[in-house]
Amino acid sequence: MYFEYHRGTLTSIGKNKKANRQGEFFLQTIEKLYSICAINRYPQAELEQLWKQLLFNQFHDILPGSSIKEVYDQTDQEYQQLFDKGCKLIEALIPAVQAAEATSWHVFNPLGQERTGLVYLDDQTGIKEAYLTQRTYDDRLLVKIPAMAGLSSKKLTPVSAVPQSKQIAIRLEESFETADFKVIFDKHFDIISLFDKRQQREIVPKGERLNQLVAYEDLPMDYDAWDIDIYYQKKPYPVKQVLSAEVVEQGEIRDTLKIKRQFEDSFITQWLHFYHGTGRIDFETAVDWHQHQLLLKALMPIDVNTLEATFDIQFGQVKRPVHQNTTWDQARFESCGQKWVDLSEGNYGVSILTDSKYGFNTDYQKIGLSLIKSPIDPYPEADQGLHEFTYSLYAHEGTWQDAQTMEEALALNVPVLTVPSVPQLSAEAFLAVDQKNVLLDTVKKAEDEEALIVRLYEYHNQTSACQMRCQKRIKKAVLTNLLEETVAELPVEPLDAQSITIHFQPFEIQTIMLYLED
Repeated sequence: MYFEYHRGTLTSIGKNKKANRQGEFFLQTIEKLYSICAINRYPQAELEQLWKQLLFNQFHDILPGSSIKEVYDQTDQEYQQLFDKGCKLIEALIPAVQAAEATSWHVFNPLGQERTGLVYLDDQTGIKEAYLTQRTYDDRLLVKIPAMAGLSSKKLTPVSAVPQSKQIAIRLEESFETADFKVIFDKHFDIISLFDKRQQREIVPKGERLNQLVAYEDLPMDYDAWDIDIYYQKKPYPVKQVLSAEVVEQGEIRDTLKIKRQFEDSFITQWLHFYHGTGRIDFETAVDWHQHQLLLKALMPIDVNTLEATFDIQFGQVKRPVHQNTTWDQARFESCGQKWVDLSEGNYGVSILTDSKYGFNTDYQKIGLSLIKSPIDPYPEADQGLHEFTYSLYAHEGTWQDAQTMEEALALNVPVLTVPSVPQLSAEAFLAVDQKNVLLDTVKKAEDEEALIVRLYEYHNQTSACQMRCQKRIKKAVLTNLLEETVAELPVEPLDAQSITIHFQPFEIQTIMLYLED
């Protein structure tokens, strides 16, 4: 549903929206770890308390960003407590002696999908395994771990190594080439050409600028923190002052450009990470913001022919027109998206992924992403200070379904977890599904049973029969509702007792209770 009002609540108080999203995924990761490694020690009471605190802070007007200062002083502390307590729950899985004497690590993939893992190591060691590695601009070791199954781990053995010298920054020229792209900048280091070498086509429409940062005067008629009014686009202030532009990293995994800009009293630093062979560019962003009643956006013009944009929403996706033919279309000048928005034509498309932003404007061949709102009422210092976030451009062949845009967005939002070696973590998927349109979302202990809850949903708008396989033998499988009340018993595959079949209607959510051996 589209609400023609209070569009500013998608962006106000960005720090809370980021902490909320990270908190949701973090708690899910803890649930999955305990479900796999130590269901007999599952911290049910602690997790319930953390979830309730997180959910309480989604309340009106907390998460919308339209509360007074004292509210955000309190939520700053509560979010920090959530992450601190969550880290302690993870540490409790690892015996102290084993952690102190660990000679290897496990890299855990918390997602129910196969992925390539990127791991940062802060010390000066190398690794024994034959994985791609690269010394980063901030002198960490970046490790690329290929083909990790969902809910599985890979072993990582550190070895002594002489660290490589730090990458020497060189001045960025007007053109730059990576494994996937040829890039041309204008004098303000906005991208005026992004040529996809894999598909032999230009992404930026003629005369446009990609990743152009623009601040707009944001003076709504009512409700400063709540609203964005349609006339905000009448007063744009492009961010043009570039302080420095450098190539700070080049290697087998990625190339990185660093661009630092100033806008009045604020500073914007971006690291553009070009990941080789992926079609993905991450715009890692740090903003020291000291402006009021200005809306900062990143503009992404995309040269694809479509009259619809696809928006990620919870448990699915929705399509919205990118034209203004009716009053309804005109009113949709700022829309909500969860982790991504996509523009695709028949055989090609581009998705914009985010790790913490929700406000988008779309038009024909255009996506705009709202980054910072900075209202003054009811909190005069709202959004002042440091903001850290990442958004990504993902150029892909085919539709967003073909290119697995959702999986790319989840990989951006849910990092792999590196922990001292835990024997219970296996390289084999603990749970796996055989249909790409079904997402394995939640794995946790049942509220009132000694059983496991698995929640899945269909997100391609397809009727499907999905087989789910478990690493352990299944004694009994029960289809339940969201309250974990029994709906029907599901037959277990008789040959190995490790598989069940689940039927989905389009966009249906299914909750399964598994009683497992051992």
